[in-house]
Amino acid sequence: PRSGYAVVAALFWNFGVLLGTVGILIGDSLGLEWLEFPSYVTPLLFIAYLVMGAVGISVFRYRTSKQTYVSQWLILTAFFCFPWIYSVTQFTLICDPGRGVMQAIANAWFVSSMSGLWFIALGLAGLYYLVPKILGSGFRYYKLMNVGFWSLVISASFGGGSRLVGGPVPAWIISVGIAASLLILVPIAVVAVNYFVSFKGRMGEAFQSTSLRFVMVGLIAFLLFGLSNVLTVSRSSSELTHLTLYRSAESHLILYGFFSMVMFGCVYYLLPRLLQKEWPSAMLIKVHFACSVLGLILYVAALTFGGIVQGTNLNDVANFPELVSVIEKITPFLFSQTVAIVSLLLGHVAFATSFFWILLKPQSEEEASGEFLNNPSSKEVKA
Repeated sequence: PRSGYAVVAALFWNFGVLLGTVGILIGDSLGLEWLEFPSYVTPLLFIAYLVMGAVGISVFRYRTSKQTYVSQWLILTAFFCFPWIYSVTQFTLICDPGRGVMQAIANAWFVSSMSGLWFIALGLAGLYYLVPKILGSGFRYYKLMNVGFWSLVISASFGGGSRLVGGPVPAWIISVGIAASLLILVPIAVVAVNYFVSFKGRMGEAFQSTSLRFVMVGLIAFLLFGLSNVLTVSRSSSELTHLTLYRSAESHLILYGFFSMVMFGCVYYLLPRLLQKEWPSAMLIKVHFACSVLGLILYVAALTFGGIVQGTNLNDVANFPELVSVIEKITPFLFSQTVAIVSLLLGHVAFATSFFWILLKPQSEEEASGEFLNNPSSKEVKA
């Protein structure tokens, strides 16, 4: 019965996302960062999520094994934090909006909290689950994950102020945000140590797994995001990168480079085991991986360098350029961004084709027995 509630809630959630996307396209966007969906979509998304979250917590409550793992901590954190973050922000920005700078502070808190307590938390949960499962060995420095977990919670909860550098807000909010943002170094260091120790001497084995290839790209993107965040969080560096294309590059690095790539890895690992079916085409998986990685690299590189060029020209006080001249200088980077989007689109078409193909194709006798999961010639490995 719990799975039935989750399926219905997921259908309503996807309908809400579709409705919100259409709302943005017809001009009903709220114009708030990461809160563009129209207000009439909010109740649908909120109720659908509450049902899914309640089902997830119920499954955890009645689990057969009482031992818990770091992946479960992260998933539960995400389950509990999303309704809190979403409802508080909706109330302070939409239902009863605060005045003046309070709106900017609330929006910055929302972006920071959603990034750390939802996307990063779920992405790390996928990392911590898949690698031991596929490689068949645990993490050597597992106890360090306690420190990394709480550092992530503090960093995400208080790091929003770093996004307000140069704004008309109290200086202490910005200072607290900068200090909290630097704490992201702790979970990054913990993740890096555990994973590079796990992959040491087993890179060839890791690259044989389709799922781990996506996970490894996500891991690299997470490390690059942390490095970028630390290098640009100070007041001086924010003067160059704030309100430029560079911030968009950072967002896509964590949202697509880390979260989405890890989730793709989870889908490629879990779906055949749930359906007892083999992926129908190794070539489609290769196309998805290649186009996604190429598009991600091109997208992030174009916006990173484009943002630096944009910030440098906007800060040229002595020869302050007109806005048109700044746009002309970043046009090549925007063209590269468009090429990257086309590459990502091709990858997503390949993934969607594989996804619906495996759902609709009939199950063979070998698949029904589950033998293909341990077969070296499996599509998951051959890809």
